[in-house]
Amino acid sequence: MAKISVKNLDLYYSDFKALKNVNLDIEENKITAFIGPSGCGKSTLLKSLNRMNDLVEGCRIEGEILLDGEDIYGDIDVNHLRKRVGMVFQKPNPFPMSIYDNIAYGPRTHGIRSKAKLDEIVEKSLRDASIWEECTDRLKKRALGMSGGQQQRAALARAVAADLELLLLDEPFSALDTYVKEQLESELDRLLFFYGNSAILVSHDVDEAFRLSDKMAVIQDGKLFSVKEKHELISRPETSAEAVNAGFSNISSISIVGDRELIADEFGINITFNNIIPDWCRYLAISSRALELAADTEQECVYTMK
Repeated sequence: MAKISVKNLDLYYSDFKALKNVNLDIEENKITAFIGPSGCGKSTLLKSLNRMNDLVEGCRIEGEILLDGEDIYGDIDVNHLRKRVGMVFQKPNPFPMSIYDNIAYGPRTHGIRSKAKLDEIVEKSLRDASIWEECTDRLKKRALGMSGGQQQRAALARAVAADLELLLLDEPFSALDTYVKEQLESELDRLLFFYGNSAILVSHDVDEAFRLSDKMAVIQDGKLFSVKEKHELISRPETSAEAVNAGFSNISSISIVGDRELIADEFGINITFNNIIPDWCRYLAISSRALELAADTEQECVYTMK
């Protein structure tokens, strides 16, 4: 059974239709990445999964979003929903309270009051996020005084401490420098694996999405084009929308010379393959991972040569 099922979802901001007939199942204990160009609806879809869009004036939806079979836009307590489905945002958003109280916030909302138990949860969560040693002597100080990277690791620790069923990640590393980003990616991957959480990641970075996810969903112009295992999408895109969003940004018409050689007209280069090139191929698309030969840039890309 899917953890989240989206059925025939249309989402409007007043008269503007931001999401168009989206149907999607999110598997339990998997990481799914939403990829696509800016403004395509990735974050809008993500925020609809714990009703963050309720805060936007004029926002309305048609269709259903089911969490373990229950419609989250039906008769459900939104606060209870957000205890089960939490979010880490692009920019760190610590609460204006101490580091300790930030991490303990989730457990307290779940009814834990024991100081000893809270101490245990706070320490374990911060250790799991690899930030315990950096803040063990400043737990009572304001979290807003931490660096950006520390705040984002604390946000991950807070999410882990809250014992969420589904974690929503809205470009959580995009504002960080490369070194801190790589650290946090490693911690996130380990934490999700260790705790068995389901997660959804929004990313503009195809490589980041590939590293962290199990499945990748291509979204463009408010429509869900496909959801596939990441290796399948990256190595064998089936449509031009998939190819472009999977990193095949360089496309050229080709001329075939013999059985195994082609000329990429726009690139001005010759390429020799080990395999025989099908005579119907007319275009070449190049990414950092593969070469894609296709009959038409607007039709299915059905032949891949790595």
